[in-house]
Amino acid sequence: MFLNVRGILTKFSINQNNWMKDFYSHFCMQFYFRNVNMVLKNGLVVFLLSAAFKVNAADNGPEVQTPLGRVRGVYKKSFEGYPYSSFEGIPYAKPPINELRFEEPVPVEPWNEVIDATKSSACPQRDLKGLGPVIGEEDCLYLNIYVPGEVNTKNSYDIHFLIHGGALMNGSGQMASDSFMMDNQNVIFVSFNYRLGPLGFLSTEDNEVPGNNGMKDQVMALKWLRDNIHSFGGNPQSITISGFSAGGSCVHLLYLSPWSKDLFIRGISNSGSAISPWFLKEKPLIFAQKLAADVGCPTSPTSALKACLKEKPANLLMEQIENFMEYVHLPISPFGVVIDTWANNPFLPEHPYSLLERGKILDLPWIVSVNRDEGIFPSGYFCTDQEAINRDFLDKAHLLLDYNYTYPEKDRKIFAKKIRDFYFGQNDISEENFDKLTQMFGDRLFKSGIEISAKLQASANKESVYVYFFNYDESINKLADFFCPEMKVSGNLLSVRT
Repeated sequence: MFLNVRGILTKFSINQNNWMKDFYSHFCMQFYFRNVNMVLKNGLVVFLLSAAFKVNAADNGPEVQTPLGRVRGVYKKSFEGYPYSSFEGIPYAKPPINELRFEEPVPVEPWNEVIDATKSSACPQRDLKGLGPVIGEEDCLYLNIYVPGEVNTKNSYDIHFLIHGGALMNGSGQMASDSFMMDNQNVIFVSFNYRLGPLGFLSTEDNEVPGNNGMKDQVMALKWLRDNIHSFGGNPQSITISGFSAGGSCVHLLYLSPWSKDLFIRGISNSGSAISPWFLKEKPLIFAQKLAADVGCPTSPTSALKACLKEKPANLLMEQIENFMEYVHLPISPFGVVIDTWANNPFLPEHPYSLLERGKILDLPWIVSVNRDEGIFPSGYFCTDQEAINRDFLDKAHLLLDYNYTYPEKDRKIFAKKIRDFYFGQNDISEENFDKLTQMFGDRLFKSGIEISAKLQASANKESVYVYFFNYDESINKLADFFCPEMKVSGNLLSVRT
C-alpha cells in the first residue's frame, strides 16, 4: 500500500463468495486492530443497497423494555437463513420539526405506549443529481437495531454502528442490507438517519445556526446506544463505528470532535476522511443567504433568516438544492461540515488538518480504505461527452475539483491549467485517456485526503492505523450504470452485485 503505517504487513485472502461475512467475523469484532496491516485482494467493506428479506409469519414480534419505554420489532432471517430480531424506527431524539428545525438534537423523552419498531424511514432528500422528487419526512431521527437470534440481556454483543454515505445530501439507515449484515451472528448491527442537506448542515456563521447539526445527530444516536443498547444484549463499551463515502468522512470527524469522546472504541472509514474537500465547507453563510433568497426570506439579520426558513415547508427547502449545482450537478455537497469557531460549543473548533497535525485526536484504532476508481463520480458525467469537459475545464475546474474558496478567484485558471497539464499533458481528454480523468478526480476528492489523514494520524497516535486499497474488477457495476454501462470500473463502492 502507499502508506507507511504502524503494524506488521500481513496478507489475508477472503473467499470471494463470503468475503463480507468473513471480513467482519475476522476483523471488525475480533479485535482486528492488533498490529496488522491488511492487503485485501478480493474484499471491500461494501454496504449493499436494500435486499429482499424474509419475515417470519408471527403475530407477535420480539419486545424489548428500554429505559425509555418498550419497543416491538419483527423476526427475520438473514440472507443465509440465520434468525435475527429486527427493530426499525426507534426514536433517538425529538422530531427536528417546527421550532426544533435548524437546532441541535434534543434527547427523546420516555414513552408509555409500545413503539411499533417495524417501519424504516428517511430524512428529506433528493437524488445525487439534486433532481427528482423530494422523498422522506422531516420527523426522521430514528435508528434501527438488528440482534442475532432472540434478544437476551445476558448477552454482551459487540456493536457495529453504521453511518450511511450520500455526500451529506441523501441516504438513510436503510442503505445497508440488514439481511446481509446479519449473516454475522456475533454482532449487533445498528443503522440510523441523520439530517441532510440544508436541514442538517445549514450554517449562518454565528450562534443562530452554528452548523453541523447532522453531525450532532450522529453523536446523539451514539449517546442513545450508550444508554440503551444493554437492553438489547449489547455492550455499550464495545461500539465500532463505520461508514462509507460521506459516512467514512463522518467516522473520521468523530475522532476529531470534542463532542464524541468515550462514545466508541474503534472506527472504519471507507472512501472518506475528515479532510475530503467536498466534506468541508468554507463561507457557509453565502449558501444560507442564497437559500433564503431563493425561497423569499430575508438574508439578514441571521435571526430573521432563520425564523423565516423555519416557516417554509421542508420539501421547498430541499427543492432548492439544484439551484446550488452550477455545473453538471456540482458541487455535490453545497451544504457540509463547517469549522464552527463562532459557536458557543464548537463541534469542530479547528480545521481537521490542524487537529491531525497537532495530534488533537482520539487515540483509537482506525481502518481507512480507498478504491482505485474513486473518481468515477464525477468523471462519469463526461463518459459520452468529452467535448464538454475539454471546452469547460479551465472555467469550471473550481467546481469539478471542489476548490471550495481555497484559491483566489484570479488564480483559478492558473491552477486548473497546471492540473490539466499534469494529468493530460498537451492532449485533449478522450476515450483513450479517460481513465486519467477518473484518476484526477479520485486523487483530489478522495485519495489525497485519505493518504494525508492516515499518515498524520499514524504519526500522532499510539494506536494503530490501517490502510487498504481495493482494486477488484467487477463485470456488473451499479455506479457505472448510473452514468453509462460501457464504463469499466474497478474497486468502486457500488461495484458488487446486489
